[in-house]
Amino acid sequence: MKMRLIPILAILAILIALLCLADFLFRRKVVENSRAGQLYKQEKYDEAGDHYAQNAKRYQDPIPKNNQNKAHYKQGNFEEALQNPPDSLSTSKLSAEAWYDMGNAHFQKKDYTRALDAYKKALKIDPEDRDAKANYELVKRKLKEQQKPQSGSQPKPEPRQNDKKQEDNEEVMNRLRALDQAEALRRKQGDPSRIPNRGWY
Repeated sequence: MKMRLIPILAILAILIALLCLADFLFRRKVVENSRAGQLYKQEKYDEAGDHYAQNAKRYQDPIPKNNQNKAHYKQGNFEEALQNPPDSLSTSKLSAEAWYDMGNAHFQKKDYTRALDAYKKALKIDPEDRDAKANYELVKRKLKEQQKPQSGSQPKPEPRQNDKKQEDNEEVMNRLRALDQAEALRRKQGDPSRIPNRGWY
């Protein structure tokens, strides 16, 4: 009985190995995106960005392009994070996430008009996105502050008012950082309401 079992187990092991090899060969894109994802999770954003760039060129896939933008954003390279805009015709949740990330990069560059536009596009695709809603409202307030009339006849604000404005700006930046961290945590924990089911990469 044992003699018959050994060849069967050997055949099963060979079949499993062949299936794994075939999966690697035919789904190489998934494997390569997964490797880039591991580097991103290890906070090796520079290496992850390079892998995502290679995958984006090789497969003409929007997912690595969006992830490359995220890697640049994490490094503080906001200009580079804006190099690969998402497809404006796409209605997928991934496209909504990409527009949200573009809005964050524009916000960091203090380009509030473009940030507002990006958040608006994200909300058109995913109206339930709480982070995009919050950031949209935040940017609207920033734009209103910028549009207040600046005439020479107005008295100069007292130092206390300047301190209040600075505190408000710091509060806005702290809220934005908190929203980014909360979103990253939800994505890391796999919140199904925020991450579309597009495979394990």
